Amino acid sequence: MRCVAIRWTRLNALLAALAVLPNPVSAADAPPPILRMEDGPGGATCDDYDASMRLSWVRKGGDWVDANGTLHGAKPFSTAQVMGISNGPVELDLTALLKRAADKGGFHGVLISGVGGSEIVLATRENKNPALHPRLVLKTVDGREQRLSPRADTYLNCTSNKSLGAQEAMRAGAGQYAVLDFDLGGVALKNVQQATLELYPLNIYGRSALLSAFALDGPVLQPAPAPESGLAAQLGEARLADNPAVLFTETFEEAGWIKRWSIFGEQSKAEAVTSGPGFAPLQGKALKVTVPAGGKLGLDLRYRFREKLGKEPEEAYLRYYVRFPSEWKTPVDGGKLPGLSGTYGRAGWGGRTPDGYNGWNARMLFRRQAPEGHSMHDKVGVGTELSVPEVPGVQREGHFTWAGGHAGVLDKNRWYCIEQYVKMNTVGQADGIVRGWVDGRLAFERTGVIFRHTDKLKIEEVWMNVYHGGGQPTPRDIPMYIDSVVAATRYIGPAR
Repeated sequence: MRCVAIRWTRLNALLAALAVLPNPVSAADAPPPILRMEDGPGGATCDDYDASMRLSWVRKGGDWVDANGTLHGAKPFSTAQVMGISNGPVELDLTALLKRAADKGGFHGVLISGVGGSEIVLATRENKNPALHPRLVLKTVDGREQRLSPRADTYLNCTSNKSLGAQEAMRAGAGQYAVLDFDLGGVALKNVQQATLELYPLNIYGRSALLSAFALDGPVLQPAPAPESGLAAQLGEARLADNPAVLFTETFEEAGWIKRWSIFGEQSKAEAVTSGPGFAPLQGKALKVTVPAGGKLGLDLRYRFREKLGKEPEEAYLRYYVRFPSEWKTPVDGGKLPGLSGTYGRAGWGGRTPDGYNGWNARMLFRRQAPEGHSMHDKVGVGTELSVPEVPGVQREGHFTWAGGHAGVLDKNRWYCIEQYVKMNTVGQADGIVRGWVDGRLAFERTGVIFRHTDKLKIEEVWMNVYHGGGQPTPRDIPMYIDSVVAATRYIGPAR
């Protein structure tokens, strides 16, 4: 099971002690798998490692590591000079690159750049002539040879915001990078004696081109860090409500749970249940939220700090567990999930632009469903919708998938523990913070955030919001489940 948490300051309405949660399933203790590059619709683009989930590159145009282990470094693992077009392949020695992959925990792909300004056109696995398809030739210490076709190949061109992997050719040079991924799951990388990448040039713009090979890599392709232990693991769920660091808990077990909140929007489609599509209890009841077919709103539930506590915090943690059943399908649009907010009814949502004086918002989000055929079609991408004042050259509003270790790409039919932390900036300084954890693993961090230009803006409320869109309604009912909401002055984390 997994959990979501956001840090808050003092809330005085403490609920009855939570029932002890079962230990998380073993899968939650293992880091989420690194998702492989896709070259079809929703795949790799200039902006994103995966466009459907918006898993962004650190640097527009792609991320790589060079032979010195430097991100975006200039020393290639190998080079090959191309002098015109011939009948044979261009060969790049990837032996050192695969040795690094063996030492560093896996192969994520290879990035090919062209040096010297000349652009070269290379055949892809989609080329109608199979003889021109790229190949990775592996020779192992026992004398065996394997010839592997790429599982994905494309090129990154920043004049396009779409995946270009369906084309019969890819390009390198003139600011473009060819990228290829091979399935090496059955290969003992430490036994590889020689690795050669064969590429077939189709055209070259110029007298010659120098191709250079780098390891496709970067933060978006690093495994998630180890889980962090917090109050829930240290105290147990049943004792959280009695701890002075805990400000608010909600388990949806009691009939009058709505009264503990400030606002329950009358258009909300939410109820505490013990059964439902794809439901399995975390503990007893959970809040079932449904966005109805033809509608947008599933839940508008708010806890306002000034009303409940007499003051608004400068920083806060919020945690909740979330479960998306198989019926959660969002092919039309993404939308909003619960998070911390300070809109004050003025700015930070619905196209109302923050200016540093009128409001801000850091709700979470869910992504539009990946297209059919995409490996992440049945997964749910989550992240942060950061609505803050634009400061030229410093920050602008943005929607960020929790890409660290791909922890923000969730499986259906299981509980996840999500946690978010927000710290307001000091007025006049860029020192605000937003962090996010999935099952205790740090999945997102943004520092240097400017939420405000006046100390009148603070963390106004917990906004338990489930909303489809954007502009378009959902074409079908989409249900989800929420449980075990906790606010505290310290990191909470998942139960253990």
